[in-house]
Amino acid sequence: MRAVAALAACVAFANAQTFDMDMILAAEPVPTPSIPVVYITGDAPSTTASATTVSYVETQAAASVSLEVAAAASSTALAKRAVSTCVPQPTGISHNSSPDTASAFLADAYYSSVASAAPTPAGYVNTFTNLQASNNAYGYMGYQLLSTYDTQLCSQKCDKVNGCLSFNLYFERDPSVDPNDSSCSNPASVTQIKCVMWGGPTLKSNALNAGQWRNKFQVVIAGSNGYVNKTIDPAPGYDQPIDLGDATINAPLDCSGHGTFMQSKFFTSGPFDANLCAAACSAQNVYNLAHPPAEGKPKTCQFFTTYLLYKDGVAQGQTCSLYTMAWNSTYNTNKGYYYGQSHYTVGYSFAFSNTTNPGAPYAACSSSSSSTVVSSTAKASSTAVSASSTTLSTATATPTALLPDTSCNNAGLQFAYYPGLASTQWDFNSPNYGLDAENYKTVTPNYTGVTNFIGGFAWNTYHQSSSIYSSTRPFDHEKMILNHRGYFFAPTSGDYTFSIPTCDDAAFFWLGDMAYSGFNEFNYLLLDNQANGTQSATVTLTAGKYYPIRLIYGNVGGGPGSLYFQITQGNKVAADWSSTVSPYFVQKSCDGTTAPAYAAFGQET
Repeated sequence: MRAVAALAACVAFANAQTFDMDMILAAEPVPTPSIPVVYITGDAPSTTASATTVSYVETQAAASVSLEVAAAASSTALAKRAVSTCVPQPTGISHNSSPDTASAFLADAYYSSVASAAPTPAGYVNTFTNLQASNNAYGYMGYQLLSTYDTQLCSQKCDKVNGCLSFNLYFERDPSVDPNDSSCSNPASVTQIKCVMWGGPTLKSNALNAGQWRNKFQVVIAGSNGYVNKTIDPAPGYDQPIDLGDATINAPLDCSGHGTFMQSKFFTSGPFDANLCAAACSAQNVYNLAHPPAEGKPKTCQFFTTYLLYKDGVAQGQTCSLYTMAWNSTYNTNKGYYYGQSHYTVGYSFAFSNTTNPGAPYAACSSSSSSTVVSSTAKASSTAVSASSTTLSTATATPTALLPDTSCNNAGLQFAYYPGLASTQWDFNSPNYGLDAENYKTVTPNYTGVTNFIGGFAWNTYHQSSSIYSSTRPFDHEKMILNHRGYFFAPTSGDYTFSIPTCDDAAFFWLGDMAYSGFNEFNYLLLDNQANGTQSATVTLTAGKYYPIRLIYGNVGGGPGSLYFQITQGNKVAADWSSTVSPYFVQKSCDGTTAPAYAAFGQET
């Protein structure tokens, strides 16, 4: 059975389109699974505990969400107080490592060869191979001892467990008797093959269990493989889910200027289950229709996203975010952020749209604004700078292009130059090549200036110095950072495409509130590096509005570097790296409030 649902235990509620840290921190922690390494105790010497599963009934879970009832988490612990000592355990497989030590087990090539040659079952994807650790993933669903290292059999076991989305198959060095007495504190070992099933993805990042000590006996793991089901079941009444990967939707206002985000719900027990979100959607609609607002019409849920929220790589729970209308993957930009010293990220993320009614804007919109754009395509937890300068509402396009007021010496964008990478460490294996953009909020630049365009340089030689934009002196461009910021003034209403055609090594681009304050390595609109080619995004802007923008470029690896940036509206170029002047870039508005001045470089937040 591929039905995916979860116990609705520990549900919490949020009232803002972001990671509600009060909700997350107040939620009950994810239950710690009890996966035994001693299978027979003195309490039941005739019973072989070779398997256990966590029972789950999705209809009960959905009902409990509708009632906002937190069900108790299932207990999977098998161990009881033993009344006998040194109880013999299951014999395991025929292979044993020699000598019989943990180090010899870990060095035994037999386990790695079997794991490396194991086929991937149909319908699954292999997420890691031949680790010496097992998973502590989200939603423990039970385990079974196998007589052979059989990925197909383990997948079949998973398919039969309601809520199982992935499994971890591995060899484990276990004690031959229960080492619960000084007379058998370090017995001979047996090798077990464990098929452990999970309600969330088994990933290399959560394969952290390297074993344990049982008295003086060391339990270790080898040949550990992870497999995740490639599909997620659709929720009844919703279209096929859209895979959002490691990000989630950051929805804008609709074209009439109304918010579409309703609320979030957070679950910390049971397997990952989209049906919980569907039930929450329906329950919210029932309540809102029964309790209409004093003015206007009630909002109804027609679209939801769901994902696993990770804290420093460890799953904290499943989030459901509810919306009044569907949004496409253009707005799939929220990848997480730091809270204190902890890094919160998104994984196993999906979007679901109501099949019969995907939702619509709250009010009728003008014909010129069939689509809308997020005021900041970054996460929505930022504080709005100014409603008039950062909130994107739609208006009828005027036939004549508007120009910003530049009577206060505000034309162009500010830029800052940082030599020597300041706080960046080169990392060719990461998408940002190690460019830690957020750190440049508080780094004092070596030079600042103004430019009317972004990029337009391609340095092809090593150890070259040259002027940058309007700089009055040349700069070494090996291992350096450029921070551009200001506002883009939309001359007409319509769709604008922001693109980075060429970049060597890496560049971030932000649009909206986050460009002004709160920018980081996860809430960008564009991220490009020298291996990615052109990166672009199309958004809808309103004539006469100022939109905060920021582009941070880094030649983080040294040597030659290049950057090209462009803004187009259809076949019209609004800003281009080859232009000497773009009239639509300003540092602030002349009234000082519509588009306020940025904080000084090195003093940003």
